[in-house]
Amino acid sequence: MREHVQEWIDFARIDLLSAIKLADDDNLTTSAAFHAHQCCEKAFKALIEHCEKPVPKIHDLIKLYSDVKLELDFFPDEDILDDLSRIYIDSRYPSMIGQTPYGKPALQDVKRYINFSSDIIERVLLIVS
Repeated sequence: MREHVQEWIDFARIDLLSAIKLADDDNLTTSAAFHAHQCCEKAFKALIEHCEKPVPKIHDLIKLYSDVKLELDFFPDEDILDDLSRIYIDSRYPSMIGQTPYGKPALQDVKRYINFSSDIIERVLLIVS
């Protein structure tokens, strides 16, 4: 695996681990979901790097997925990608929390996001290894 691809994978794993460690605290669900988003984002960017394409400086998982979907042999749930992208924005702009119809993610949703992110990174690893 090329060095830059490995760096993206390593950072994605750190974010996944962070999400897992935060997932049991109801006060930290937004932070846990943020790290689940980051895991997916960095896994997709690892795949972009693997394909020797320029890595875009964006955070929208739907857009990143569209950049890599031809390389994937699976179809991730785009609703979850959209949820994670929305939560990413909410977590970066605290004044938005409570002003959107979504609010803070529930623990059960965070667990689903973490499982989803874990699946994304594992599947990307199979491609880039």
